[in-house]
Amino acid sequence: MENDRFEQRGQIPREDYAESRENRHMKYERNRGRIGRAAIDLRVYASLWIDSFRLGLIDNLSALFSTLFGVISLLIFLGMAITFFAVGFTWLLGEWIGSLLGAIFIMGGVMTFLAIVMFSLRKTLVLNPSIRMLSRMIYDLSQKYNEDEKS
Repeated sequence: MENDRFEQRGQIPREDYAESRENRHMKYERNRGRIGRAAIDLRVYASLWIDSFRLGLIDNLSALFSTLFGVISLLIFLGMAITFFAVGFTWLLGEWIGSLLGAIFIMGGVMTFLAIVMFSLRKTLVLNPSIRMLSRMIYDLSQKYNEDEKS
């Protein structure tokens, strides 16, 4: 009698609710068809593409930071070596010309000349290689995604 009342109102009795919900879900899944499956496939593809992009980004960023760390370490050690050589050469030059103050000024002039040369060649020595490295990373990343889309 109570079930008749639910049926008249178009409602489902509580005990049948869970079972009918599963049945409705199964009917929905069956009736979704190609568009529904295509939407699911598109969602999965987008998720995989985002994961692939993240992994490529992590790969390129790790290569970038390791390269930067190597360059900075090299510059620090090279700067220390140049400092020691400059001090030793200044002392030797001071002994040779007889004036330590004159040797310091000569080495100051040599260091200034080297700084001007380095500044004038900064594009070919520093900027162009770093731009080439970054552009190669971006190009490799785009090539990797093009290959993934072809397969």
